[in-house]
Amino acid sequence: MRDERSARRVQAYVWAGQTDRLARLQAAIAMARQVGLDLVQADAADWVEANIRPTPGVVTVLYHSVMWSYLPPEIQARITAHMEAVGREATAEALLAWLTMEPAQPVQLFMELALQVWPKGERRRLGLVHPHGAAVRWGASD
Repeated sequence: MRDERSARRVQAYVWAGQTDRLARLQAAIAMARQVGLDLVQADAADWVEANIRPTPGVVTVLYHSVMWSYLPPEIQARITAHMEAVGREATAEALLAWLTMEPAQPVQLFMELALQVWPKGERRRLGLVHPHGAAVRWGASD
């Protein structure tokens, strides 16, 4: 996030009085700048289809948090279909992972942190996470 205007805009989304949350965001922006990370604006399904596939020698990870429910069903379907298709291409030398932090079902205060890894494609809940990262209950089932 090299663009100062974009950095200010995303910080404006933090509710007044949430100083801990703002501090975490500012630290993330600073880290992104330090490593040269830049944000790309794109359709989610188009981006996933163009960028996510197993690569020998690395673990390719698709991660998202608190965004899935905002996507139209057809975009969710495209992403899911792509992950399943490229998951069939994964090997022990070219792992593929889908790490998500999305609302737990049934909906509750905490978000579900889940991980699906290919080539086996097994999905497991890792725990429950406070929506703003303030706490994690590892291995929690509800």
